[in-house]
Amino acid sequence: MTGKDARPTCGTETALTFSLMPKSRRMLPWWLEVGTEVCPDSNHLYLYETEYRCFDCDERLCPMCVVETTRIQISCPTCCEESEAEVS
Repeated sequence: MTGKDARPTCGTETALTFSLMPKSRRMLPWWLEVGTEVCPDSNHLYLYETEYRCFDCDERLCPMCVVETTRIQISCPTCCEESEAEVS
């Protein structure tokens, strides 16, 4: 302490200024981004990385429209209905 009105310092005088720092902007992981592709059957947005392809016609599908057959072949709803009609 020096002078008449001097206060003791403990090193935290500037602590409040650090709490006012702006947040950093980080890129979101790809699985949290908004989808860029549109499913032709349901018109839902989905990410290209999660796209499926129909086994029969090679049509692109979103994960919501996938129909798994007993042979674990991924088919679009249209091809799945056609193949069930052929089997019956």
